[in-house]
Amino acid sequence: MLRNLGAVLAGCILGVIVISFVEMMGHAFYPPPEEVQEALKSKDIEIQKKAIEEYLPNAPLGAMLFVPLAWGVGTLAGGYFAGRLANPGSQDVAWGVGGLMLLCAVIVLSAIPHPVWMQAGVLMFPLGAYGGSCLSSRAIARSVAED
Repeated sequence: MLRNLGAVLAGCILGVIVISFVEMMGHAFYPPPEEVQEALKSKDIEIQKKAIEEYLPNAPLGAMLFVPLAWGVGTLAGGYFAGRLANPGSQDVAWGVGGLMLLCAVIVLSAIPHPVWMQAGVLMFPLGAYGGSCLSSRAIARSVAED
């Protein structure tokens, strides 16, 4: 059980790293305006939040689509990683990764107003968890067959 719990934690950490990387790629393709970038450097959370709230309604669609893409890819990677680390036959840990990451996304979405359509992006978490579970199951089955 501790191994599976550690696998979920490790999967979440990897998932957050992957999400951050994909979102950074989105910022490279669609850099936010200079005033938003400056506000995000501030240590005052309220200044950061206000800048994001003002930017989101006018953000390019491509920039906004990188966020649910990041959620899906990060959850897929984290779920796969957790499934590989868990006890054999415990690929359901990918669902634990997806559930925890979904919870964090709901908190963020409720703290900062996002477009309504973007809230549907939370579907990327169960899709990523399912994909991670399937991929880790196949990888384990393949490695068992080779032995």
